[in-house]
Amino acid sequence: VNLYTSTDLYSWTHRGLVLHAFNSSTDNGLSLERPKVIRCTGTGQYVMWVRGSALASQLLAVATSDAPTGPFRFVGDQTDPFRTVARGGPNFRAGYQYGDATLFQDPRTGRAYVYWRTRWHQTGFRGMELTEDCTDVRPGSDTQLFV
Repeated sequence: VNLYTSTDLYSWTHRGLVLHAFNSSTDNGLSLERPKVIRCTGTGQYVMWVRGSALASQLLAVATSDAPTGPFRFVGDQTDPFRTVARGGPNFRAGYQYGDATLFQDPRTGRAYVYWRTRWHQTGFRGMELTEDCTDVRPGSDTQLFV
């Protein structure tokens, strides 16, 4: 994942690589895409949620850094950090696939949320509150916003 900055949204400056491509020992074949970064009020760290995509899956990986310019490091299993969202939840036991997502942090409360479209038709567009360290979702916060 590369970082670019702009002061006018017209001219862009390449600032460097902030998260290296993932070489999995399991050869999962996922491509990194659509990174979203927030500064987590619970830890002060910058937290990136990034999608790993292939034909049959849209999975999530989370990485953290002390600076917005990186370097970011994957959280959890370093041999294959990709997973579903809210795995084993009551609404979808295998966990939601992670598509078309964004992160939002309420400036008044500091609470952070993830909103995304799940891959499967019946689970719809969802929102969940993030944990205090912003690296996972809070159990019980799963909300279907619309189908």
